[in-house]
Amino acid sequence: MESQKNILIMVNSFWVNAKGMSGGDEMTFQIFKRIKPNFDSLIWLTNEDGAKNIRLFTDNPTIIITPGYFEKFPISIGYFLKMLFACITIYKYKFNFIYSSSDFFPDVIPSWLYQKINKETRWIQCVYHLYPSYKIRAGNIILNFLLQSSQKFSLYLSKTNSKVVTINSDVYTDLLNLGYDINNLTIITPGIDFAVIQSSPKALIRKENINAVFLGRIKVSKGVFDLLDIWSLVIKEKENLQLTIIGSGEEKIQNELHKQIRLKKLEKNISVIGFVDSEKKYELMKNSNVFIFPSHEEGFGIAIAEALACSMNVLVWDLPVYEEIYGNNIIKIDMGNNFKFSQEIISYLDKNIKNTTGKNFSKKFDWEIVSKNMKKWIINEIE
Repeated sequence: MESQKNILIMVNSFWVNAKGMSGGDEMTFQIFKRIKPNFDSLIWLTNEDGAKNIRLFTDNPTIIITPGYFEKFPISIGYFLKMLFACITIYKYKFNFIYSSSDFFPDVIPSWLYQKINKETRWIQCVYHLYPSYKIRAGNIILNFLLQSSQKFSLYLSKTNSKVVTINSDVYTDLLNLGYDINNLTIITPGIDFAVIQSSPKALIRKENINAVFLGRIKVSKGVFDLLDIWSLVIKEKENLQLTIIGSGEEKIQNELHKQIRLKKLEKNISVIGFVDSEKKYELMKNSNVFIFPSHEEGFGIAIAEALACSMNVLVWDLPVYEEIYGNNIIKIDMGNNFKFSQEIISYLDKNIKNTTGKNFSKKFDWEIVSKNMKKWIINEIE
């Protein structure tokens, strides 16, 4: 008789205090939406915001929801409470598989402890990105130190007890160098919903209202303040051009972004529209030919793949991971060369052409293909 396939999916570090979700969260939702029928029992553990998003992806999910008052505490305390809640709660169930959707403590420590007690349980750990040194990472140095230190501890716990999914060969190689067993590592990239993107109509607004688009979380490491410096150089030459910023983030960073826009007198040239749903997002992106993404660190960059699927010309800082994933389908500029970045923007705006080559290239990242790869990895681990 075939054994039951019972899975716990840990989304216990779901991003709160703003609308939207991380790329890792979306990857988890998209994949399990498609491979759910392969399992006898699938249980999610997340907060109320996570539960709302899960219900958008799958019908009648079974969800363990963390208490809402956890979200009222500072994030460090909230994470600690979520970790304790998960450690206590999940032992009421019998799982032969646990999937940790992030390498944050609330996802890692309960999974590690459960697997320690229930040694027959297979633990799949996702590691999308390794933090650079806190000494050079953009943002608050104390916060970056804590993030880097906590990730190192999470990696230590998962090194010998989990099967790790990562999304590019750079992280794969780094984990090998940290002592991970090559047989416990695999690369599965995130994806995009190519068919949905293609079916989304162009926004019904005059094209000149959107010349370029940024899509991503409003945070320092995404290069949102680089955007302002770069766009200031653009409008020195083309004063009527308009940049649309799509995304949301922590209130403090959003307030600082708006403040800097006012100080740089960019109110007439930059629109920050916040979070929008997928349909509206793709409509807006299709209304422009240029996508600007000056992120300082990425494991994959789902927004880039989405922009390519919208036939946009994508301009980015030259991060090593991009060569492997996107090759010559995007335009890479040396980090910090704002003037060169601005000139490339102007050049592609003047050309006014769609990136059809990039669109065709992006088909390889369709969620259907990605989900089949994950299904193969998971089923092989269970059977």
